[in-house]
Amino acid sequence: MGVDAKIKRFKLKNGIRVIIVPLKTNLTHISTNFLLGERQEKKVQSGITHYCEHLLSTATSKKYKDAKYIAGEIYRRGGYKNAYISNYEMSIYISGFYKDLEFYMDILSNAINDFHIEKYIEIKEKKAVVQEYRNILSNYKFDFNIFKFLYPKYSYFEDYNRQIKILKTFNNKKIKSYLKSHLNTDNQVITITCPTNKINETIKNLKKYFGIIKNKKSKLAYPILKHDNTHLKIVNIKNDRKDANNFIAIHLSKSISYMSDEHLILQYIQIMLFNFENGVFYSILRKKLGIIYNIRLSINIDKYNAKMSYYRITSQCADTNVPMFIDAILDILKNYELVEDDINNAKNHFRFTYENKKFYKLTTFNDEYKEQLLFSNDIIGNDDIYKKLISVKSQKIKEYYKNVFTKELLSRHIFFYYSNTNINKTIETIYKKLQKQLPGTVYKSYYIK
Repeated sequence: MGVDAKIKRFKLKNGIRVIIVPLKTNLTHISTNFLLGERQEKKVQSGITHYCEHLLSTATSKKYKDAKYIAGEIYRRGGYKNAYISNYEMSIYISGFYKDLEFYMDILSNAINDFHIEKYIEIKEKKAVVQEYRNILSNYKFDFNIFKFLYPKYSYFEDYNRQIKILKTFNNKKIKSYLKSHLNTDNQVITITCPTNKINETIKNLKKYFGIIKNKKSKLAYPILKHDNTHLKIVNIKNDRKDANNFIAIHLSKSISYMSDEHLILQYIQIMLFNFENGVFYSILRKKLGIIYNIRLSINIDKYNAKMSYYRITSQCADTNVPMFIDAILDILKNYELVEDDINNAKNHFRFTYENKKFYKLTTFNDEYKEQLLFSNDIIGNDDIYKKLISVKSQKIKEYYKNVFTKELLSRHIFFYYSNTNINKTIETIYKKLQKQLPGTVYKSYYIK
């Protein structure tokens, strides 16, 4: 698929890929992004990429050693900077007025090419990362044990207690060595928003500031996180705190490619069945039964490797209502028929989203295109995404929902619940009924303390 005509895309001689988004604005947004995330860490490196992201967010270098000066100067000019990290990606960005773009380019290119960190920042940010992990740890047992159940070999990716201990061993030497070998030019994408009449000037400055970075090739190796999801599983994860509220996750692993027909149809199902106001599940479980506050479908499409994709239904309800919750979910999956109005309403939602993006924040297109380019050499433009979504035939959506989505969920989902009380035996009685209705269905129960 092509990209929107106004987007400029090219590659610097050193291998860095660039996307320029011209807009009618006097602002700019520049981000430098690396295919470098937490999922490529070895066990002894747990947490180092996250720590590096914190340090790089200061944007210090041998030229700009003073983090307070950088932060103060960007603020004085009306801009702001930050960084973030995900499983696969690290991003450092600055937003502000276009007239200051050269200054921002100079800061970022030096931080990447000639990184330097003062000792007090190293200590301060280490404490900040530890506190961030503590915030997660205060209520993370459910999510961690789901991950550990699904991917036992790689549980260290989510083991923040362990990462806090390892974090203490990271020093300036280890950080510099890690960044030197991982901030490479072939895994880097730069995105810039600029005024429509400043494209050539922006390209010239890109070459001036980022073209000087030496060509380096990356050797990243991400593990394939897959798990056995061939039959029904009931998994109780014990909540050690007194809590009458149960967290629930219905998980299904499946190979799904980004913007494939299946991904498109799942987006329809997400709107039709899980919309907060009128979604089918919400209407029955909230409006009719009153046993939940909300329910959502999360579609996790792994752009690095489609085999690691999954979708998950999540909600919360009182422990006494869990059997009723399961009964209602299974009943909807077995009996609800999609109607034309459901699909038309979803298409109206896509139309609104498409139009809304035109008025959305400065970074919208940058983030979408940058992420696509990090994982492949192609970019699907906003127009193309919209056309693909709208062109999906109603009959195809109905057939997928009835013959694939519902059948797969009914026969091989994993039902996780986080509870003080183990009610696996009660839940099994519901699944036994399902077995009679769907011959060949197999289930197994687990209990995690």
